[in-house]
Amino acid sequence: MKTILIVDDERLFLEALRNRLTEAKEFTIDTAMDGEEALLKIKNNPPDLVILDLKLPRLQGEDVLRAIRGDPDIAQIPVIISTAKNEIGSMVHLMNIGATDYLIKPYEYKELLRVIEAYT
Repeated sequence: MKTILIVDDERLFLEALRNRLTEAKEFTIDTAMDGEEALLKIKNNPPDLVILDLKLPRLQGEDVLRAIRGDPDIAQIPVIISTAKNEIGSMVHLMNIGATDYLIKPYEYKELLRVIEAYT
C-alpha cells in the first residue's frame, strides 16, 4: 500500500483530505501541520508521495521542497504543491526547484486522484 504525507496547516482541509483518501482504501495517509514536522517524518519514514502546502508554520513549503531535493536519500519522492497561490511565476519557480506537480486550491478530488495515480 502506498503512503502519502499530506502537509497543510489548515486542520479542516487536512482532515477532509485524509478521510477522503483513507476511504478509498488505496493509500496509507500520514499528516503534518508544519514544515519541520513534515521534514522529520519524510526523513524518518519516507512516503511514496508528498502533498505540500506552501504557507506553513516553522518552515515554509518552499523550504521543505528544497530540503527534500537537497537530500539524496529522499530527493526522488514526488512532491505535489497544493496551494491557493495561482500565479504563473510561482508555479514556474516551484517546478524549477523540484516540484513534481502543482494543484491550485480548491481542486476537484478527481484531479487530486489523477495526480496521485500519475506519480505513485
